[in-house]
Amino acid sequence: MTTKRAADVAPGERVRLASGREMNVTRIERDFLGYDNLICFVEDTHQSWFAQAVSVTDEIVTVSEVAPRDR
Repeated sequence: MTTKRAADVAPGERVRLASGREMNVTRIERDFLGYDNLICFVEDTHQSWFAQAVSVTDEIVTVSEVAPRDR
């Protein structure tokens, strides 16, 4: 596990959010809701859909790379 700024997270990474929930980031919406300091991580898979807005400066724990079949 490593920690990085939310702005440095890339699609394909599995992250642990401040709430403790883990998600597979399949897409990132930049300038979320018109704010340049807000992004939205989106998990969109056959098993689930989830989105979480975070500040670009938030520290995010990356758990692992997601296997291509799980994206």
